[in-house]
Amino acid sequence: MPPLSLKKPHDAFFKELMSDPKVVKHFLSCFLPKELKKELNLETLQIISPEKIDRKYKRYYLDLVVSCKLLSNKKCEIYLVFEHKSYPDKLTYVQVLSYSCAAWEEDIKNGKSPRPIIGIVFYHGKERFNLPTKFVEYFEVPESIKKYLVNFEIVVFDTNKESDEKIMQCSGNLYLVAGLLAMKHIFEDLKSMKKVFEVVFKLDDDKQYAVFNYIVMAKDIKEEELIDALKEGGEIVPTLAERWMKQGFEQGIQQGIQQGIQQGLILDAQEMVLSAIEAKLGYVPEEIEKKVKTIFDREKLRHLLKEIIKSSNLSKVFEKYLG
Repeated sequence: MPPLSLKKPHDAFFKELMSDPKVVKHFLSCFLPKELKKELNLETLQIISPEKIDRKYKRYYLDLVVSCKLLSNKKCEIYLVFEHKSYPDKLTYVQVLSYSCAAWEEDIKNGKSPRPIIGIVFYHGKERFNLPTKFVEYFEVPESIKKYLVNFEIVVFDTNKESDEKIMQCSGNLYLVAGLLAMKHIFEDLKSMKKVFEVVFKLDDDKQYAVFNYIVMAKDIKEEELIDALKEGGEIVPTLAERWMKQGFEQGIQQGIQQGIQQGLILDAQEMVLSAIEAKLGYVPEEIEKKVKTIFDREKLRHLLKEIIKSSNLSKVFEKYLG
């Protein structure tokens, strides 16, 4: 499992959580407005890469895009585009609209009818989500003008407005439940997250580790602090600490291997430089050997070797690189 982003742990965990079509399907089944859900054939759901849209819109890539067919029209494919937010971002509508425009432009260029697109905002911030649900509400103009303006409505899923009990009803996918509870309560005191821990403990090791790792990254705490909080709650998975320790150990080994490789390459380069000097002079001056062995920049050693091979005056080369 790739490590979560230290800079954007909320975004990283949201994308990790929603990378499984089964999780997305359960989420939509539980939280889509009824009038939408009854029209969609969620059995046809597929995750679409946002990067398939024109590159000039790259800065408007959304967090998740899924497609599915309509129940009433099997030929019609509808797109649901997700934007994850941990704060009320006024650019949300612009991001959804920009992605939609790029998708429609691509459709028209390919001789297709523009695909229907619905925006879904996944919000779990500390502040109240106070953005309007209709784009036209941003414009302070008379009602007689609003009907001529670009307008669309977004679906807002706000964890602050969803009770733990309702989230728990998505029991068909415990990973989704644990992830939603973790994101809902992530800004609370660690010791008050017992309900989250109780659900996480029911997951398999990989999913359990993913949620706990998100909590550690998002709250910017040490693994030991989380383990202490779990112990205080009277529950602890013994392998949790071992898992983190093992990962740290394995990372240390990998870093050691890479460092060893680099060190070996440098030592080889140093030996090549010394061999070239010996080939030119018949011997290697002790002072020169010491100086060569203090160079750990492979690029500098490469240039030094090149100069030694082509030069007829090593004194100038030594002065340039070793003086």
